[in-house]
Formats: sequence, C-alpha cells, structure tokens
Amino acid sequence: MLEPYLIWEPSPDGHRLVYCRELLYRCSELGATITVGTTQDALDDKQFGLHLGPLGPQTRTFTSTIEAARSAVAHGETLVVLSGDDKVFELTHLPRGLRARVLIMSRPEWTLKRRPLRSLVKFLAVRSLAVRSRTDILYLCPSAWLSDVGLSDAPDPVFLSLSTSDKDCRLPALRAQYRMSPGCTWLGVVGGISGHKNPSLVIRTAALLAESGLSVGIALFGPIAPRIVSSVLAELDSAERSGVCISLHNRRFTNEELGAAIASLDVLVCAYDTDAPNSTSAKAYHLGTKVVGAGSPTFLTNGQKFWTSTTVELTVEGVGNAVREAISAPSRVAQTPPPPTEFADRMLGIA
Repeated sequence: MLEPYLIWEPSPDGHRLVYCRELLYRCSELGATITVGTTQDALDDKQFGLHLGPLGPQTRTFTSTIEAARSAVAHGETLVVLSGDDKVFELTHLPRGLRARVLIMSRPEWTLKRRPLRSLVKFLAVRSLAVRSRTDILYLCPSAWLSDVGLSDAPDPVFLSLSTSDKDCRLPALRAQYRMSPGCTWLGVVGGISGHKNPSLVIRTAALLAESGLSVGIALFGPIAPRIVSSVLAELDSAERSGVCISLHNRRFTNEELGAAIASLDVLVCAYDTDAPNSTSAKAYHLGTKVVGAGSPTFLTNGQKFWTSTTVELTVEGVGNAVREAISAPSRVAQTPPPPTEFADRMLGIA
C-alpha cells in the first residue's frame, strides 16, 4: 500500500493546479491517500475550484512551507512540493524526519549566464536539499525528452483537447472560432504573455512580413501582463495598418484550450528572454505545428527537439528570416505525447 501524501501548492496558478490534479487522479487510481495543502487565499480563488473542485480533494490550509512540512510529519505523510524553485531556501530548513519530493521547474544552470549569483545560490540550496537522506529532487523536463530522462526527471505533462490525427479536419472550425481570417499565414504567441516572450517584437515581425507582400496574421492567445498591455495594443494597431490580420484573446486559457489555439496556428513563435524550455512549444511539437525558436544559444539547445527554425537574433530581421524559413519548411509530423501518469508516477516516487 502506498504511503499518504500531502501536496503543498500555495499558488492558485492554473498550470500548477493542473499538476496537482494529475496527482489526485493518479492517487485515486492507486488507492493512495492524498491531501492538498494550500493557503486560504488560494483555496478561495476561482482557479482552485475550476481545476480541483470537481475532484473534491481533502484540503488543509497553511501559511508557510515549514508549517506544511510540520503537518506532513505529524500525519506521517510524504510532502510533495510542485513548485520548489521559489521555496528552495525555506526547504533547507525542513523538519527532521520529513519525507519530501520536490519539483524544480527551472534548473539553476539554465539561468547561470543571465543571473549568475542568484543561480549559484539556488544551485547550492538545491544541492543541500539533495543530500538529505529522505528528500528527493526532481527536475521538470520537456515531454519530448522522455527517452532521455533520468530518475531525477519528471516529464512535463502535455494535455491536448484534440488528437493529432484530427487537427487538419478541425482547422477551419478552430480558425472560425478564434476569428482568424482564411488565406493568412497565422503566427502566434501563446500562454501568459509577459515581456520575456517579446510579443511586441513578434508583432513587428508580422508587420515586416506583411509589408514584404506576405498575407500574414498574428494571434495572441493568453492574458497580457498589465504593465505591457498598452504597448502591445499599440503595436497591434500599427501592425493592422500595415496589413496584418489580428486575432486577440486577452484572457486565461485552460491547458486544453491552449492545445486547440496552438493547433490553429501555422507557426508558433517563441522569441524568449529565457533559457528554459516551455510547455507551449512542447504542445506544438506534439500537434505538428511549426515552431520558431529565437533567443539565447542555451534556450535553443534546451528546446532543440521543438524547433522548425531558429535564430539567436532577437530582432525583427532575425525572427522574420526564421519565420520565412519555417513557413517554407515541410509540414511536421505530430508526435503523440506520453500519458500524464509518467509525470505523476515520478512525483509520487512509484516509477
């Protein structure tokens, strides 16, 4: 019989709650006892009800990681931390006797060049956790790496609302649903749209392509960060005057909806100021949607299985050339994603 688990996830962020949901599903299948530990604010958030409410999980509320850890020890539970990156320093003070499994979403070495001091401190904190006899560190890795993962990796689960085989037949309906004009080559930025995804750069790239005679559209699927929303809207207005078709959806998307949105695109453009792989490019890879990767050499290497074309130049000209290359490239073959149980079993320590 499996040991009882306490999942500690204080954030109501939908992506993290999806991970939590998969652990609840898997424990239900295996007959294991599982409790969700969170904050009262997260428990009251509508995202919690949306993702976990239908499962009716047992819950306990805490105000800190240490409080959750002490509760896990008192109940004889293994503490599962789904977003250990921002809790790694708290976790170095875990109480004696605790069994813990901690997910690190961004490896310290991925950010070493951009934030050397912070990355080094994080690396040392993770190493100090790893030497604890009853603490296991796992690293989130792209699902496309499944054949290469080690025992310390947990493949990022990919959820698709349509099968890879019916993408083409549903494409007209998807584009009608998202108000995407037929006859355009559609580029897109997907997910939480913050400055590190360089949406304005991608929009200006679309404008450049339109001015060169290409019939092109730009789709934004996801909530735009408040501090950049006015500049992004101004760029969209300018691009529309240059002949770019616009499809704007400034709202939260479920994981399943994001899959459908990515399937509606001709090219997903990932022009990121980050070195870590991301789940949107993984979805595109599994759906057979072309992907442009633009950014640092580390970013391009970490996501190398995803890209149709790449550039290290985060400029309109550099991204534009990569987009042209992707458009002219042969269609991609969709890759069936691994089942979410691969992730859940690693996190629960049963694989």
